[in-house]
Amino acid sequence: MFGGFHPSAGHAKIVCKILRSEALRQARFYREALHLQIDRGPGSRSAKARKRQQHAALIEHALENKWRQEPFVLRQHKRPSDTQSSGQVHTEEGVSVPDFVQQTIALGPKFAFERQNSPAELLLMVHDVSKRAPDGENERCVSEGVDVLRRYSRRDASLPTKKVGFLLLATHRSFAKLKLP
Repeated sequence: MFGGFHPSAGHAKIVCKILRSEALRQARFYREALHLQIDRGPGSRSAKARKRQQHAALIEHALENKWRQEPFVLRQHKRPSDTQSSGQVHTEEGVSVPDFVQQTIALGPKFAFERQNSPAELLLMVHDVSKRAPDGENERCVSEGVDVLRRYSRRDASLPTKKVGFLLLATHRSFAKLKLP
């Protein structure tokens, strides 16, 4: 599509918008063609309206199924992440830093902190999920969600960020106590 060249981010966005617009235009065209075909067919006005509703529901159902399958297709084409590449960590002479600290710091600031949802945010999530549940299942969703929140305990991260933070804090405090000329 772009020849042998990689497009810039701005150009790629413009092309994606054009393709999206064209896809929506084609969808409108086919929907209108379907309505015209139904209107030209035999039957009363109410029967035609019912048939339109049935086709609209079928289209929505097919579209929903397509969108449910799409993330799996996109994940298959996902490029491998480059989180293992790391920068160099420079230390002062005579300062020894454990390997796990060097590896964590080398990954960069993105891996320095882990965001933890507050209990209020988690409860809000449970409430949002229960709203989307069928009518008879709302209360059960809320009670099970609250039970999970009671048992909720954060899994330890694969990166030892807490240890690194404590070590850096202790090192900073020990250097702060030193009186340098």
